[in-house]
Parts: sequence; structure tokens; C-alpha cells
Amino acid sequence: MKKVSIVLASFLLLAACGEETVKEEPVKEEPVKEEAPVEEEATEETTEETPAEETAVEGIDTSVFESAEAVEVTDAIEINNYVTVFVDMNEKLDQGMAAQEVVNQTYDFIQQEDLEGANKVSINMRQGGTKLFMFEVDREAFEPKDDEPMANVVMEYSTIDMMSPAIEEYGKVMGAW
Repeated sequence: MKKVSIVLASFLLLAACGEETVKEEPVKEEPVKEEAPVEEEATEETTEETPAEETAVEGIDTSVFESAEAVEVTDAIEINNYVTVFVDMNEKLDQGMAAQEVVNQTYDFIQQEDLEGANKVSINMRQGGTKLFMFEVDREAFEPKDDEPMANVVMEYSTIDMMSPAIEEYGKVMGAW
């Protein structure tokens, strides 16, 4: 709005100055007209790029990670049949409870059609930017079992790559991993 006001004020000032200014007016109007389409094109490009980026991220639904502050997905299904997920959990949660929530929510996550073609899914849980828990689920072998605790089913088909001592202790006490 400020640019339009400045251009309009300049236009009126130049028009008041004389004939030579009138000749310059169309020149100033043309760049204004050119700028508007350029801005619109940039908006259109951004709009076009956003759905593509969102499609790559949204193509894999992360809404199951309800208690996460943020979720990042790297979709490498076409390259090596692999998906990597980083789940950022609130630091206020106990590490064990946060891990339990991530594992429970992974149960639904790995069953979605968007992961079709992914043989393995790596789940990485972070709190405060520090990775505390990492496990890899074998989707090819995974079989849902509605009569068993979700965490137990997920961990049955998983390999734990790393975990903090607090998460390890929690898993032993709960019998989850």
C-alpha cells in the first residue's frame, strides 16, 4: 500500500510540474503495472510451490503424532524404500512418557497407505533438540494386533538403535521394550 501511495503521490507531483512531467508519467505507470504482475506471479509461484512442498510432507500424514510439537518427515520411498521421521516432543513430558506416546502413535502411523512402498520407517524422538530415542520399524513384517498393547506390537517389529537411560528404564518397568 505504501508503494502505491508513493507512486500515486509522485504521479500527481509530476503532473503538476508541467508537460515534460506528463511525458514521464506513462513511463512511471508502466513499471508500476509491471511490478503488480511480477508480485502476482511471485505469489502464484509460491502458491504453486507450497502445495508441492506440502504434498511431499503432507503426502505422509503425521497427524497421528498428536502430542508432538513438530514432526519432520524425509520420504525416500522412491530412492530406497525408506522413511525417516523426527518427532519433537514437549520437554515438560517425562522422557519415558514421551517415548511411550511416540511408540503408541507409531502404531497408526506405519499402517497408513501413504507409506506404501516403504520397507522400513525410522522414528527419532527429540526433546529440546536432543535425540533421545531412535527405533526402526520393519513395515514388511509388521502385522497389526488389536488385542495387544500398541507399543508392544510396534516394538515387536522394531530394532532399537538408541535410547536414553531414562527411556530404557521406563521401557523395562512398563514391559514395552
